[in-house]
Amino acid sequence: AGPCSIESEEQVENIVAHLLENNIRIMRGGVFKPRSSPYAFRGMGIDGLKMFNKICRANGIKIITEVMQVSQIAEMYEYVDVFQIGARNSQNFNLLDSLGEVDKPILIKRGMSGTIDELLQSAEYIFSHGNEKLMLCE
Repeated sequence: AGPCSIESEEQVENIVAHLLENNIRIMRGGVFKPRSSPYAFRGMGIDGLKMFNKICRANGIKIITEVMQVSQIAEMYEYVDVFQIGARNSQNFNLLDSLGEVDKPILIKRGMSGTIDELLQSAEYIFSHGNEKLMLCE
């Protein structure tokens, strides 16, 4: 459960309170947001992830958030429980290969135009590099 985009400390606190009331222990929210427009809000970045992590950890909530490029993996690693591959990056094979070497679960989203076979092949890139902790999201 959670918002598409992490936008403020107050937002995260309110959602975490709702999750706790409903016995939900994992929250998904994007801190790096791919947008069609270069002028749209593109997320709070690593500072937003640190804030997201701090609030969630204090409340026993695990975090799923999207990683957009290989260079972000190391910086995000200690703050993330599950790395998400969004539909726009499901064929970013360099990123998929690198996540195959990470010891954390990976959630892969299938885009509207992506076939089931393409989703499975994206997962296979990660799997073939050693990470068998995969979640596929329709």
